Amino acid sequence: MYQKEQSNQIKEPRVYSPEEISHVMENLRPFFDYVRLVDPECCQVVRLPSDPDQSQEACYALWDRNRRCRNCTSKMALQQEKRLAKFEMMNRKIYYVIASPVLVEQPEGGINRWILELVVENSGRFSNRVLEEGALIENIIASEHELYEDSLTKAYNRRYFDERLFCIRDGKDREMVFIASDLKDFKKINDTYGHSTGDYVLKQAVRLMKKTVRSDDSIIRMGGDEFLIVLNNCNPDAAGRIIDNIRRAFKDELVYDREKALYATVNFGISYREHFNGEEAQIRSMYEEADQHMYLDKKRSGL
Repeated sequence: MYQKEQSNQIKEPRVYSPEEISHVMENLRPFFDYVRLVDPECCQVVRLPSDPDQSQEACYALWDRNRRCRNCTSKMALQQEKRLAKFEMMNRKIYYVIASPVLVEQPEGGINRWILELVVENSGRFSNRVLEEGALIENIIASEHELYEDSLTKAYNRRYFDERLFCIRDGKDREMVFIASDLKDFKKINDTYGHSTGDYVLKQAVRLMKKTVRSDDSIIRMGGDEFLIVLNNCNPDAAGRIIDNIRRAFKDELVYDREKALYATVNFGISYREHFNGEEAQIRSMYEEADQHMYLDKKRSGL
């Protein structure tokens, strides 16, 4: 549940020296459980020259995670150049996170674009009954899910794609595969069997795709019966095997007319980058390329 305030938009941002931002953080620490600088691009906690602890630490370690949060508040605050705030609940702990973009001078010249994170841990402020019944907290978490989840299929939605939450930004290039897909004759299924059957086909299609891919991959509903499968650290050969597994799963488990033995089928198109960096232009070109290859697959299958 993001809170966006027009008054927080940075029109003429101040540039802090390392000493100044360190002083600001010291003044804030009495009021927050955690005060830290974060570089969302590489998922690292920033250590200032005055900081006695110079060890490397991933920003998501605070949440007991081993990879970037999919709905990273700091990343979105940096991209949108405005303060964002959100609730997060993990391991029966409730956090309120405020992420504010700041500009900090480099000692050797230049400016770093970082995020000042202010975190309140609320677990000790709620009774066990509140945590167990959790009506308020469940509503908060549900609101978070609604931002990025398609209500019908429970795949990720277009907003998730537009905000590039499938990207893992740790400063390293990686192999990436986009698979564009859409269901064959889906309009005919809707027209012949009704929308309830159409909804069943869409929901089961996503369920089977999720069973086939890994937990770090993403199934995104781009609209209608069109989906994008994002495969992290994957090559075209492995993507081809995933496609074959999805086709088999559909044939075995996505039968919508048992009397006629009709099952849902799907067209696919692949795009691949050996060095994926998450830039918007690269994402757009990969999606367009995968979509074109899917269209060619449809032509070859006579649809």
